[in-house]
Amino acid sequence: MGKRVLVAVDLEAPVSGAITYARELTARLGATLLLLGVAGQPANHLPQESGAVSSVELGDRLWRRWEETVLQCHQERLEVEIFIVVGRFWEEVGRFLGAQPGIQFLVVGIPRASPVKDWGVVEFALKSLKRQFSGEILVVREHDPGLEGD
Repeated sequence: MGKRVLVAVDLEAPVSGAITYARELTARLGATLLLLGVAGQPANHLPQESGAVSSVELGDRLWRRWEETVLQCHQERLEVEIFIVVGRFWEEVGRFLGAQPGIQFLVVGIPRASPVKDWGVVEFALKSLKRQFSGEILVVREHDPGLEGD
């Protein structure tokens, strides 16, 4: 089995820079790119019977971004696999890593609008993932154009 790069995307707060970074890393390594989209599920919403998430639910902008990424991967002759799950982001990422052997890199994005108080949650989640995942975890922080020197 060849090298594999997983980019995990929180569909409620996607960071397109994480997808771009993961695609570029995949190209440099000659690896397979795994796109994992995690959609949160409101308590009063039952998943569709098929378990599929439609492009409308993902949002047109994000769906176009994924299509663009897949097209770029095909143009660069890179393999890409897409997975979409419903649940809590960090739990689903951990579950996916546990079920998919051979992933060398995990790329996750942190959105610009993420408040500082969320960093404790992110740090705890990353430490938990590191205990079960022997590969490298790469965090992409979305750039805030309003901050000087960023």
